[in-house]
Amino acid sequence: MTDLKREYVVPLRRKSSTAPKWRRSKKSVSVLKEFMRKHMKTEDVIVCSELNEYIWNRGARHPPSKVSVTALKIQINGEMRTIVNLTSAGIDKQAQLYKAQVAADKTKPTLEAEVKETPIKEEVKTEKKADDKKEAKKTKEDVKNG
Repeated sequence: MTDLKREYVVPLRRKSSTAPKWRRSKKSVSVLKEFMRKHMKTEDVIVCSELNEYIWNRGARHPPSKVSVTALKIQINGEMRTIVNLTSAGIDKQAQLYKAQVAADKTKPTLEAEVKETPIKEEVKTEKKADDKKEAKKTKEDVKNG
Protein backbone atom coordinates (compact mmCIF):
# COMPACT_ATOMS: atom_id res chain seq x y z
CA MET A 1 0.00 0.00 0.00
CA THR A 2 1.23 3.48 -0.77
CA ASP A 3 1.91 5.99 1.96
CA LEU A 4 -0.96 8.30 2.87
CA LYS A 5 0.01 11.85 3.84
CA ARG A 6 -2.46 14.38 5.28
CA GLU A 7 -2.36 17.73 7.07
CA TYR A 8 -4.66 18.57 9.97
CA VAL A 9 -5.28 21.36 12.44
CA VAL A 10 -6.07 19.46 15.64
CA PRO A 11 -8.19 21.31 18.22
CA LEU A 12 -6.91 20.54 21.72
CA ARG A 13 -8.52 23.16 23.95
CA ARG A 14 -12.04 21.77 24.35
CA LYS A 15 -11.02 18.35 25.68
CA SER A 16 -7.80 19.25 27.47
CA SER A 17 -9.49 22.02 29.48
CA THR A 18 -11.62 19.39 31.24
CA ALA A 19 -8.48 17.84 32.77
CA PRO A 20 -6.91 19.20 35.97
CA LYS A 21 -4.48 22.06 35.31
CA TRP A 22 -1.40 20.04 36.20
CA ARG A 23 -2.34 17.31 33.68
CA ARG A 24 -3.42 19.32 30.63
CA SER A 25 -0.38 18.75 28.39
CA LYS A 26 -0.58 15.01 28.97
CA LYS A 27 -4.28 15.11 28.11
CA SER A 28 -3.47 17.13 24.96
CA VAL A 29 -1.13 14.38 23.75
CA SER A 30 -3.79 11.74 24.35
CA VAL A 31 -6.42 13.89 22.55
CA LEU A 32 -4.03 14.24 19.61
CA LYS A 33 -3.50 10.47 19.44
CA GLU A 34 -7.24 9.84 19.67
CA PHE A 35 -7.86 12.33 16.84
CA MET A 36 -5.24 10.60 14.66
CA ARG A 37 -6.66 7.14 15.37
CA LYS A 38 -10.08 8.33 14.26
CA HIS A 39 -9.03 10.22 11.14
CA MET A 40 -6.20 8.00 9.87
CA LYS A 41 -7.91 4.73 10.90
CA THR A 42 -4.91 3.11 12.56
CA GLU A 43 -4.42 1.94 16.13
CA ASP A 44 -0.66 2.62 16.34
CA VAL A 45 0.06 6.38 16.44
CA ILE A 46 3.62 7.66 16.89
CA VAL A 47 4.07 11.27 18.02
CA CYS A 48 7.44 12.69 16.96
CA SER A 49 9.68 14.38 19.48
CA GLU A 50 9.34 17.87 17.92
CA LEU A 51 5.56 17.75 18.30
CA ASN A 52 5.78 16.43 21.84
CA GLU A 53 8.23 19.19 22.79
CA TYR A 54 5.96 21.80 21.17
CA ILE A 55 3.00 20.65 23.29
CA TRP A 56 5.04 20.54 26.51
CA ASN A 57 7.01 23.75 25.73
CA ARG A 58 4.97 26.00 28.06
CA GLY A 59 4.72 23.38 30.80
CA ALA A 60 2.11 20.90 31.91
CA ARG A 61 -0.51 23.55 32.68
CA HIS A 62 -0.61 25.59 29.45
CA PRO A 63 -0.62 23.46 26.27
CA PRO A 64 -1.42 25.09 22.92
CA SER A 65 -5.11 25.35 21.99
CA LYS A 66 -4.59 23.87 18.52
CA VAL A 67 -1.76 22.28 16.58
CA SER A 68 -1.06 22.12 12.86
CA VAL A 69 0.29 18.63 12.11
CA THR A 70 1.21 16.40 9.19
CA ALA A 71 0.29 12.74 9.46
CA LEU A 72 1.85 9.94 7.44
CA LYS A 73 0.28 6.49 7.34
CA ILE A 74 2.83 3.81 6.50
CA GLN A 75 3.02 0.04 6.56
CA ILE A 76 5.93 -1.47 8.50
CA ASN A 77 6.31 -5.22 8.95
CA GLY A 78 2.69 -5.79 7.91
CA GLU A 79 1.28 -3.30 10.43
CA MET A 80 -0.23 0.08 9.61
CA ARG A 81 1.23 2.93 11.67
CA THR A 82 0.70 6.66 11.70
CA ILE A 83 3.60 9.03 12.31
CA VAL A 84 2.57 12.55 13.37
CA ASN A 85 4.79 15.64 13.38
CA LEU A 86 4.49 19.41 13.19
CA THR A 87 3.76 20.73 9.72
CA SER A 88 6.69 23.14 10.00
CA ALA A 89 9.13 20.38 11.07
CA GLY A 90 8.37 17.97 8.22
CA ILE A 91 7.49 14.32 8.34
CA ASP A 92 9.53 12.60 5.62
CA LYS A 93 12.82 12.58 7.52
CA GLN A 94 11.12 11.24 10.67
CA ALA A 95 9.47 8.46 8.66
CA GLN A 96 12.83 7.39 7.20
CA LEU A 97 14.46 7.40 10.64
CA TYR A 98 11.61 5.36 12.10
CA LYS A 99 11.76 2.79 9.28
CA ALA A 100 15.53 2.44 9.76
CA GLN A 101 15.10 2.02 13.53
CA VAL A 102 12.44 -0.69 13.08
CA ALA A 103 14.66 -2.49 10.56
CA ALA A 104 17.62 -2.36 12.96
CA ASP A 105 15.49 -3.69 15.83
CA LYS A 106 14.30 -6.55 13.64
CA THR A 107 17.86 -7.68 12.81
CA LYS A 108 19.00 -7.69 16.46
CA PRO A 109 18.92 -11.11 18.10
CA THR A 110 16.38 -11.48 20.85
CA LEU A 111 17.46 -11.40 24.45
CA GLU A 112 16.11 -14.91 25.04
CA ALA A 113 18.59 -16.38 22.56
CA GLU A 114 21.55 -14.69 24.28
CA VAL A 115 20.73 -15.85 27.81
CA LYS A 116 22.30 -19.12 28.84
CA GLU A 117 20.99 -20.85 31.90
CA THR A 118 23.52 -22.21 34.35
CA PRO A 119 22.61 -24.40 37.29
CA ILE A 120 23.08 -22.78 40.68
CA LYS A 121 25.25 -24.69 43.12
CA GLU A 122 24.05 -23.57 46.52
CA GLU A 123 25.65 -26.46 48.40
CA VAL A 124 29.13 -25.47 47.27
CA LYS A 125 28.57 -21.89 48.36
CA THR A 126 27.46 -22.91 51.85
CA GLU A 127 30.48 -25.19 52.25
CA LYS A 128 32.80 -22.37 51.26
CA LYS A 129 31.22 -20.04 53.79
CA ALA A 130 31.67 -22.63 56.54
CA ASP A 131 35.33 -23.17 55.51
CA ASP A 132 35.91 -19.40 55.54
CA LYS A 133 34.53 -19.16 59.08
CA LYS A 134 36.80 -22.00 60.26
CA GLU A 135 39.85 -20.35 58.69
CA ALA A 136 38.94 -17.01 60.30
CA LYS A 137 38.72 -18.70 63.71
CA LYS A 138 42.09 -20.41 63.15
CA THR A 139 43.79 -17.14 62.27
CA LYS A 140 42.35 -15.44 65.37
CA GLU A 141 43.60 -18.30 67.52
CA ASP A 142 47.06 -18.13 65.87
CA VAL A 143 47.23 -14.40 66.63
CA LYS A 144 46.28 -15.00 70.28
CA ASN A 145 48.77 -17.88 70.66
CA GLY A 146 51.41 -16.20 68.55
